[in-house]
Amino acid sequence: MIRIAVVIHDAGAAQVLVSLIKANFNYANWYIFAPLNSPAYKIIRSNALGIETSNIDLINPDLIFYGTSWQNDFHIPFIEYAKKNKIKTVSFLENWENYRKRFNNIFPDFICVNDNLAYETAKNEGLQNLVKIKDYATLELLNKRKNIKAEDTLLILSEPTAKVAKNSFGSENYWTYTEDSWMKDILDNFELFECESVTIRLHPSDNALKYKNILKSYNIDYKIEQETELIDNLLSSKIVIGNNTVALYYAYLLNKLSISYIPSKNRTCNLPIAKINQIQSFNNFDLSNFEHCRVHKVDEFGIDFKTLLERLS
Repeated sequence: MIRIAVVIHDAGAAQVLVSLIKANFNYANWYIFAPLNSPAYKIIRSNALGIETSNIDLINPDLIFYGTSWQNDFHIPFIEYAKKNKIKTVSFLENWENYRKRFNNIFPDFICVNDNLAYETAKNEGLQNLVKIKDYATLELLNKRKNIKAEDTLLILSEPTAKVAKNSFGSENYWTYTEDSWMKDILDNFELFECESVTIRLHPSDNALKYKNILKSYNIDYKIEQETELIDNLLSSKIVIGNNTVALYYAYLLNKLSISYIPSKNRTCNLPIAKINQIQSFNNFDLSNFEHCRVHKVDEFGIDFKTLLERLS
């Protein structure tokens, strides 16, 4: 059976690749590499998958799958090993921005994308050898739909904005805002959402303490979540707001009122959600202006895993 080494650090890449592995577990021997305490590590273990502790050369994989990372270069030695040993590498893109920056001029043999927007974005950035593959992560989440009654709560999807800006552009304030100022903007305008409470869903790279300190200044009922399954948080909310996180896209597909708030002229929302749901300020904010998802055809996009293997052979 084919041996595939999977190299991941960030949460987004982990969600994409873990879902792919679970859906196709019996078609390959999988060896997952992730740093301890990385965002990926927790996702891998929560899905009852093991972390590889052997050296890559002892495994001698036929293929190396990996996710790009804005946080570190954990995947680089694996790519170098693959090039030295003539092993094909496949990268999986899990978002819709900064594609070329993610590779830092070290490119794989193939790049997999999960939807048409990702494909067109990658093509426009000059990336080559693109492969359209089934979006296993989104399909897995949509298949987990439950009969959960929505509460009168605003779900805020946190993101480590300052870290991303610092790593990508050298300045935490490159986009003119950080997660702290972003959160305060939302809480300052909380009454506009016509909700009774707030739930903050922490990004795996984020921490609860700073938000608890911020919330001390507000008379708002709140809770901070990270352990609850994401879909439960999404389904139990009335409104969902975020930056550019994939979780906001998931909320949109689940027909939640989903809003991207990016208070910057240096950054735009790259999620495939309605343009009218993408705002830069709370001026003239009116809930009746926003749209729910009209239709989605996630299951019609891309080739399946078995076809991917045939293409790579």
